[in-house]
Amino acid sequence: MKPLTIAVSDYETDVVRAVFKGLQEARVPVEDIIPLSSDASEYDTVSFMDQDFPIVPLQRFDFGSADAVLVSGVTDDAGKTLIRAVEAGIPVLDFTNFPAGGDGLFARGGNPKESFWNPEITPVYYPANSGAMLLSGILKPLADKGLLCGGTVTLIEPASELQNGGVMDLGRETAAVLNLRPVVPKVFATQLAFNLHPVIGELLPGGSTVHEAEIIAELNTLVPGFPSSLSLTCILAPVFHGCMASITLNLSGDTDQKELERIISVPGTVRFVTEKEGELTPIPFARDEPEVLISRLRMINPRTCSFVALSDNETRGMAGNAVELLRLLSERR
Repeated sequence: MKPLTIAVSDYETDVVRAVFKGLQEARVPVEDIIPLSSDASEYDTVSFMDQDFPIVPLQRFDFGSADAVLVSGVTDDAGKTLIRAVEAGIPVLDFTNFPAGGDGLFARGGNPKESFWNPEITPVYYPANSGAMLLSGILKPLADKGLLCGGTVTLIEPASELQNGGVMDLGRETAAVLNLRPVVPKVFATQLAFNLHPVIGELLPGGSTVHEAEIIAELNTLVPGFPSSLSLTCILAPVFHGCMASITLNLSGDTDQKELERIISVPGTVRFVTEKEGELTPIPFARDEPEVLISRLRMINPRTCSFVALSDNETRGMAGNAVELLRLLSERR
């Protein structure tokens, strides 16, 4: 594998740090990391993988010197970085948008509102939604065996799925509620603190949301044989990190609990927790956990099962997807 030079905007986001930690653990060689900022001064630095890297002024950076560019956050720098990287013909991983569809693990497409976009020149990759990554690790082994024929999933997502703006808004709202001050939502449609949102994004005519439709479309790519009868509902919860799903699956043949555990358990991807590990909750189980964790498996009948699954939406989700793409880029150079 060829060592990569990676430029990154909005380098302080949790997902960016999770990417570089994942690259280190996956032994993907990184020659240099170039943090970019419009406000960089001469001696500004930031730490990644136990090293300090000087922050480079965005306006002076030569994008042709990078092998890949990470675009994260909700700042003006993110938009400027995306434009200049595409103009320079550099592969981009865009964490600010999640369109559905694509090839393999990565959706490939463009933003028709931007005149600079040209998919024939530069790929812009959008790591798959964290919920899709959680569900695909569980559903794919069953689909490969021809056992998956439908079901119902309630996916509970954290504020960090909406990038730093979501985390900051939840923190600000929580402080306002606890201090008896008015809550003024900025990122969410209504107050999220001490609340639940059963609708994430725009509603479609059939009752699903655009967000749910995107996850289903990604699952159709990630899980060959994904059943059209599986129903998905997404709920935004007032937590900072960790995707959790309540899953009920319909199976095409009689299966006992031990056989089901054997099929779904994939080392490094999915693990069943034991009773001694206690109740499965985002804290402490979801932080920096590379595997999807499953608990409370119940066989309702030989062809119907129910369980709870949890994953770190950054390490397992967006960041894990990005690490895989960067590994492929490194192998092909």
